[in-house]
Amino acid sequence: GQRIDEHFTNQYLLSLAFSPDGRTLATIGNSTFPLRLWNADNLELQAAYAADSQSNWCVDISPDGKHLAAGLAHEAI
Repeated sequence: GQRIDEHFTNQYLLSLAFSPDGRTLATIGNSTFPLRLWNADNLELQAAYAADSQSNWCVDISPDGKHLAAGLAHEAI
């Protein structure tokens, strides 16, 4: 398989979560589009979302795989 850190050159990865079916990987880090969704099989980027890259801390996917939550340093979700 591939290493996820190869996709984060000059960036850092703060948190990651797999969907319940294992097909999607959500990551959060410090970049222009810090919240990213990947195909877990081949690490192909599926979506990227802009957010305040200085305050992102964690990411999780709901047990049913329908919701994505990102925790921020200023207590926002």
